Amino acid sequence: MYNNRRSEDALRVTYDERLREAIIDIFACLIPKQEDMQDFKSDAAYRYFTELQKILFLDEVQGDIWLIYYAFTRLSEIKVFDQSFEFLLDKRSFSKSLESNINDMIMNNKEAFIPFLDENGMSSDLDIQKSLEDASDFLYSMALETFDEAQSMDMDVNDTLKYLDILKEILLTMLSRESLIAGSEIISGDGRYIGRRFYKGNKDFVDYLKVAPSLVSARFNDYLRTKRNSISLTDLQSYKAFEADNTTKVQRLFEIGWEPLDDVFSICTGDLITLIGDEGIGKTNTAIHILMQNIKEGHDVLMMTGESSITKIVNMCISNYIYYKTGLQFTWKEILNYTEESEEDQRLIELWRSDFLENSGIGRLHLEQSFNYEDFDTRIKEYLVQYPNISLVVIDHTDRLGSTGDLTDDGYLRDKKSKVDHLYKKEIELKQDYNIAFLNLAHSSSDAEKASAKGKNLGVRIGATSSATTKDADFVFYMSRDQSLNDGFIKWSCKKIRDYQDDIKPFVLKRIFEVSELEYDVDYQLAAIEDDELELEDMY
Repeated sequence: MYNNRRSEDALRVTYDERLREAIIDIFACLIPKQEDMQDFKSDAAYRYFTELQKILFLDEVQGDIWLIYYAFTRLSEIKVFDQSFEFLLDKRSFSKSLESNINDMIMNNKEAFIPFLDENGMSSDLDIQKSLEDASDFLYSMALETFDEAQSMDMDVNDTLKYLDILKEILLTMLSRESLIAGSEIISGDGRYIGRRFYKGNKDFVDYLKVAPSLVSARFNDYLRTKRNSISLTDLQSYKAFEADNTTKVQRLFEIGWEPLDDVFSICTGDLITLIGDEGIGKTNTAIHILMQNIKEGHDVLMMTGESSITKIVNMCISNYIYYKTGLQFTWKEILNYTEESEEDQRLIELWRSDFLENSGIGRLHLEQSFNYEDFDTRIKEYLVQYPNISLVVIDHTDRLGSTGDLTDDGYLRDKKSKVDHLYKKEIELKQDYNIAFLNLAHSSSDAEKASAKGKNLGVRIGATSSATTKDADFVFYMSRDQSLNDGFIKWSCKKIRDYQDDIKPFVLKRIFEVSELEYDVDYQLAAIEDDELELEDMY
């Protein structure tokens, strides 16, 4: 029998029409349309099929669906050994494969076909030559009909993730139901094999209850994960395979754009940054400046906009881009209502807005109003699979995510501290698995804000909500005001810089609020406080 490299201990689902229809929807995304063969995104299709293999086992499907799934599986195995191989299942090659191999596939995997043949009124006594020939003809025709059906559906490879998520939810429901049936059979029936263990009676039922949740959820652990977290280095080939699959190579992304920082470090993949600041000091504007540095380097950005509307953030970014390109200052509201400007300004705004949105040399911007703490990592993974060029995720602010109230691997998240702790934990996992960077915005504590405003050099807690905002971050930056600074200026302090020298003195930035920009100039530094004793401490 074909080995699907599955866990023998995993629960199985029972194939039914609902499962069949969900799988056909996915096939419709992965099978190229006849007119799109030349432009088909085969690499994207391969990535999505790899995700399908993680959540659906080959031995859970039957008949025509098995034959198509098996054909995709064979293509994926070739792709593993030859990365230049084009992952593309066309009808001609599929039909040729069936013509030459269908008898062997049926006889070597009878359990995938006998129930299907019985359900369709065909003889399933495959040891009789006539029955085998009839079954082969029937399955051949059914497989090509299903292939045609999928190919004719109006779906694109970029739609795959949506249908994978639908399939995942169907499988979760089916597995939960199967788990209850198994428990019933263990406690009151004839018992039940789960993997290699036989469970029967009250005592075994107690043991079963301990493992049942993992039996349901285990197959989804690697869904939308890209990093290999273990390796056995048995030879050079195993090392090369790991290198080809591993996504954790540190990549320089961008410089923040201010001399005291740029002389010391660049932001790289794997960095987790916390930007802490007093209320109203301009953290969101500063985030726009930073994320635009990443976009200008050709990398995509995903931002949770929080209390700011998506419309506002889009136009703030366009405003910043126009200032970068021309030095002209248009506020985000003027960009939004640009038809009220002069004809020349309208022309300029249209020109550079189009350049921002269509220039292939810069990155793209992806915006989401809000995420939930409980499924934050899943939603980020969905974006990363669909848009693999995303290298920076911005969260505005860490205490502004929603909550579903669902159980997490940290239990129920009952207060803000537990929610922010969970958020940082998931960000650390994501940055390691997907080789991306995070920028989190957080409010300063009330003590820090008061001390900073009065110019006090006191050791205080500079953040609010959770110690994770500083403890788990690689960089912690603090924006503040004090009495020595004129309006329009802020003080920037580096409170934590992991892996770099951490004695960067505080410096002053001029806020150009209209275009979400902050500028450094040596002439501004007369206002900087040299003896800055504001300490970084845990936040609670």
